[in-house]
Amino acid sequence: SWARDVYKRQVNNLGIEGGNSQGSYFSELTVSGIDFVKSKIQESWKTIAGGKDDRNIEVVISVKLTKEGLIESVEIEDMQRYRTDTYFQELADSAERAIYIAQDVYGVFEVLSAQSGSRYSDWKESRFVFTPQGLLR
Repeated sequence: SWARDVYKRQVNNLGIEGGNSQGSYFSELTVSGIDFVKSKIQESWKTIAGGKDDRNIEVVISVKLTKEGLIESVEIEDMQRYRTDTYFQELADSAERAIYIAQDVYGVFEVLSAQSGSRYSDWKESRFVFTPQGLLR
């Protein structure tokens, strides 16, 4: 499929194609697949510098996916802070946009569904933690 081809090209460009004594990295959902998703979200994210007390801000976003790897919902977890802190709101909006951009441009979540041996239960709900310094997990 298109998503699998994009994934393989991107992984090859990252130099992580291959396997180990336990078998292929692509035989099941692997760290490399998750790293691919995170790297494309990070690449799509425009951080906002210069906010108040940057070190203490974490924006946690939950993403629910369909079996086909399409976005079902994206939710900013701390909506109380979102409504009261404009810097947090800007950071959260930017992080949410990055998730949609990474899906639209790279089909990052479709890659997970196309990955040989991956289980829907492993990736149907994902949480991403953004800080002004970058995407943590």
